[in-house]
Amino acid sequence: MVFIMNYTNKTKKLIISIFIIFLLLVCLNNVSATDNDNSKGNGNDTGNITANITLSNDIGADNFDVNITSGDQSVDDCQDTNSSALYNLTDVPTGDRNVTIAINSTVNILEENDALVFNITDGFGNPITSDVIFYLNNSVYEAIYDDVNKLWFITGLNSGYWNVKINVTKSVNVIANSTNDLNLSLILNQLKVKNEKVNITIDPVLPAKNGDISEIHVKVTDEKGNPIEGVSITISINGATGFSIVKTNSYGEAILNHNYGDGKYYQWWNKPGVYPIKVMTFDTFINGINYTAKSVDGSITLINNYTPKIEVISKNSPIALYGKSIVKVRLLEYYPTKKVGEDPVWAWHPISGAYIMIWLTGTTGTMLFTDANGYATYYFDPAKTGWAKTTVSYSGYHSGNITIIQPISKEISIYVTPRADLLITNVKKITSTKYKITVKNNGEVTSQKSKLKVYYNKGRNVYSRYITVKALAKGKSITITVKLNSNNKKYKKYAVINYNHKVLEYNYDIVSKIGSNYSSKYDYSNDKISFKSDYIRYKADLAVTALSFNKKTNIYTIHVKNKGNKIATGKIYILFWYGSQKKPKSPIRLTVTLKKIKGHDTRIQPGMTLNLDGLKYPDKAKKSTILKVLNSKYKKYVYINFNKKLLESNYKNNLKGFKKSQINIVS
Repeated sequence: MVFIMNYTNKTKKLIISIFIIFLLLVCLNNVSATDNDNSKGNGNDTGNITANITLSNDIGADNFDVNITSGDQSVDDCQDTNSSALYNLTDVPTGDRNVTIAINSTVNILEENDALVFNITDGFGNPITSDVIFYLNNSVYEAIYDDVNKLWFITGLNSGYWNVKINVTKSVNVIANSTNDLNLSLILNQLKVKNEKVNITIDPVLPAKNGDISEIHVKVTDEKGNPIEGVSITISINGATGFSIVKTNSYGEAILNHNYGDGKYYQWWNKPGVYPIKVMTFDTFINGINYTAKSVDGSITLINNYTPKIEVISKNSPIALYGKSIVKVRLLEYYPTKKVGEDPVWAWHPISGAYIMIWLTGTTGTMLFTDANGYATYYFDPAKTGWAKTTVSYSGYHSGNITIIQPISKEISIYVTPRADLLITNVKKITSTKYKITVKNNGEVTSQKSKLKVYYNKGRNVYSRYITVKALAKGKSITITVKLNSNNKKYKKYAVINYNHKVLEYNYDIVSKIGSNYSSKYDYSNDKISFKSDYIRYKADLAVTALSFNKKTNIYTIHVKNKGNKIATGKIYILFWYGSQKKPKSPIRLTVTLKKIKGHDTRIQPGMTLNLDGLKYPDKAKKSTILKVLNSKYKKYVYINFNKKLLESNYKNNLKGFKKSQINIVS
């Protein structure tokens, strides 16, 4: 029995030992299985980030507030200056995570125009040049990065307390169940800034053709003329900004050209012309010197070696003599346009505000401006029939001795239609009822068939005859016999050729007399005559219509109208006096020659009035007499063709008297 009991105790101990080992194995197996399930089930593995922040202080700050943030994880601490500290972020999700280190301090600036210098590196001493944001008094500040010395600068600080905050963002690849190190070294210094001005020189820019732009070479030097390396420089063209920034080389030089991309500017327009440029530097801190920003102005020239063109938009041709002719043209030039990322598109573009000269052959021409769309309209009155050549000329656009746009001219032909000029040159009575009437074509072309109307008025009744006149060649005449009623003798008769205006005419005699003042109202003015006597010739009929006096020149002007049907030509003699018609006082005799010479015609056309100047007393002694007479009660008398040397159809209207109130006074 005892044996059994002893046996039982040993067995009991063994069983207990085996049971404990079994429980341990089961527990370990259960823990491993749970971890595997979590890993496969929810994917929420995390890791830790350890940030080692080293701060070296020489800016007068007592301490720094440090905050490390990644997603929802954050840790804060107040770190002494000139020390290193470790910051742990736990349970950070795996993968690439941005970690922001914010370092905040207050600095007391004692002197004016100081600078804060920051040397920011990673744990391996490599400078951090991006993803750094600076704040001054809680406002973002654009710090200057010195790429030569690998330092950040805040310059131009005035004395006083400044809150300085630096945010540095780093990317960390977080691995599950591990600690990931992030190292940051920040050395802070304070120094007195020396400001120095820079000089910018722009080399002469060569003109560029076809809308391209030449390279622009600049040089930056200090106040002593020494080149400065590393100065940031950019350009503004015609007011456009936003171009890339380049840095000067060791010679202080930088090159800007038209290709778009890093360190180069792009041509945003291609229209030829002279454009302003502005080359600008930025505040740049180099080796303890703050080179202040500066800008200088220059210009670039884009020339167009494509010849412009003149387009004829409209013209009215053929036209009548002295009719209003309209020529509308458009001035264009050829150049490309393009935008960033697009290929140039070559096209014709209007030239606005350009001077163009338009003239008709034989005239001085007219200067016109093209409008915003390149259009110009010219109105002219052609003085000759046939082909009228109009020339449009553009002298180009020049800047100094550089031709920006080439000159060009274009000829435009307009046809001015010639016409006939029918008139009655002679009327001869054959019998009491028959008359021979001669019709002549004084025009430049053969006339068409026309109608001759001969009539007289008897009370309210009109007695008429109509005769067809055949076509007449230039300068030819035809005589036609016309039979009237037997009771026509005592009535004034009229003959009108082309009475219905079916044949287009000019009155060439008036054209030669008044030139550009000619209008269509004169076209048929010489088609009608009147006759009553047995033999009516083609005659003038001069009548005095008005009298003027100029106080300044002491000269009288007589206004004489030709009421006849023939041009008054040759010498005419005039008497001028005051007093009465029967008792002239101080008479003056004046001889006037009516003739046509080159560029001058004093002949009096039918229906026209000629102003005869020059009636003046010969000696100064009588000047006061004239003025006295002008204000006196005496009438002034004009007697034209008093000796009847000029053949007229009527002499009764050659003498006329004028009261003081009837004289036109010119002061």
